[in-house]
Amino acid sequence: MIAKNNPDLLQASNDLYTVNADEIIRQQARARADAEFWERNKNAKIKQLEDTIIEQDNTIAENQKLLAEKDAELLRLQKELAKLKQL
Repeated sequence: MIAKNNPDLLQASNDLYTVNADEIIRQQARARADAEFWERNKNAKIKQLEDTIIEQDNTIAENQKLLAEKDAELLRLQKELAKLKQL
């Protein structure tokens, strides 16, 4: 209200508004950049964990297959041993 009657105060008021508006825009840009940075980091970590889970799942599947083969071989050998004991 006072600034409306005084051109110098009006100019100063406008300058302060511009400076503050610029600072707010800079803060918003910084906040957005920070959010994007953390989002990228989070997504990269999730991807890394998903890849690790897939790798471990594959290892487990391979180990289960080997175990099944070993069990089959053990069963075959037990049967063969039983036959030999009958002789």
